[in-house]
Amino acid sequence: MAGTQDAEGEEGADGPIVWDIHRQGRAWTPDEFEVRAAKLVGMELEISRGKLLWSDSSRLLLLGMLLENMGMDAALRLGDLERWKEALAAVEKG
Repeated sequence: MAGTQDAEGEEGADGPIVWDIHRQGRAWTPDEFEVRAAKLVGMELEISRGKLLWSDSSRLLLLGMLLENMGMDAALRLGDLERWKEALAAVEKG
């Protein structure tokens, strides 16, 4: 998903994040860290209506950060492979 902007397209002080998610996790460059850390300022971990964080945009921000650091392969190991395949097929259909 290299080059994919955050799903909500939210602009912060530094503009939208351009995600660079690979199969294997990776460390951020100093510039990437600065952009991502700036988006976390003031964000508190909380549970709202049984979900982590208050909004979908906050959850997507955290998910993108974790996927960059951990990689897609790690995420795939957390769920049922058939469900991942179904989700991929649905995205490919548009």
